[in-house]
Amino acid sequence: MARLDQLFSTSGDGTGATNMAALPANYMVRPAANEVMEIARILVHMTDAGKFAGEKYSAAGALANGIVITKRDTTGIVHNYTPQPIKVIGHWGLLAGVDMIVTDFTTGNDIVLVRWTLTKADHKTTLDGRKGEYLNIEVKDTMVAFVEHQIQAQGNVFWVNGD
Repeated sequence: MARLDQLFSTSGDGTGATNMAALPANYMVRPAANEVMEIARILVHMTDAGKFAGEKYSAAGALANGIVITKRDTTGIVHNYTPQPIKVIGHWGLLAGVDMIVTDFTTGNDIVLVRWTLTKADHKTTLDGRKGEYLNIEVKDTMVAFVEHQIQAQGNVFWVNGD
């Protein structure tokens, strides 16, 4: 067993693009075929040049289509964590509760930090590489107005099949 600290990326293994301040894309955490990952917490970091507000996702406004987070396998969606797509900044509260900080600096970029602890709800997400399971974040809108938007998974990695 080893500790898992991995950014969601377009490749799924942390080596692809990790900054979601880009065009619409899928970002994943995907175990190798000989791994099982237990995701206990997801951390979100957003930096924007403007001010965050409740009716917006960024200073640019609300997201039209939103962000959808799902657990998937080779057959499709196993679980949808976002029956309400994340379209405004406050929608993170549906997942993380009050574990969220929104800064309001007088000058410079503002920052939002979200700590979504799955184990607080007596749950952790297990991703079995043998089953092709992965955690997917689908960003359906362009977020190029952001300075930075990254999400990281924390938990444990176990090796299976004698590896």
